[in-house]
Amino acid sequence: MKWANIDPSYLFNVFYSDLTRIFHNMKRPKRIILVIVLSTLMLSWTSFQKAIFDLPALKNKNIDQVTKALGKPSEELKPTKLEVENHITGLKFFTKGKYVLTVEYYADSKKVESYFLGEKDIVANYKPLIAIGNLVNSLDYYIEPVRAHKDHAKFTGINITPK
Repeated sequence: MKWANIDPSYLFNVFYSDLTRIFHNMKRPKRIILVIVLSTLMLSWTSFQKAIFDLPALKNKNIDQVTKALGKPSEELKPTKLEVENHITGLKFFTKGKYVLTVEYYADSKKVESYFLGEKDIVANYKPLIAIGNLVNSLDYYIEPVRAHKDHAKFTGINITPK
């Protein structure tokens, strides 16, 4: 929707919410048809979204290998020597456009603990973030949406933890 200057995720959210409202007012046979239509729409939507962070490619990599794959972090919170001794994690932030990938890691072992993928602002729908992280068909991670603190109908992003 570049020609109309409309964010595709906004358009999808409006369209999807209208369809779900219609769904609740339908009888069972028509609901089955609508589920098929919605499933097709979701698949086409996730194929429309391009992966910006290829998280499956980062599986079993330590923080140095992740940094090499993603490039220089936009910000880093290194644990102090005392925190390292107490097994406190460090954080690296990788920014690409409006998306931020936070990598939590143990400084002593360099093992990656988890990822957090979000936009710079809160979002109404976290599902496009799954495509942004290339996690649509991945079974290697637990994905947990994180609700915004003040507005529980919106999301700050998704926590991604290796299985």
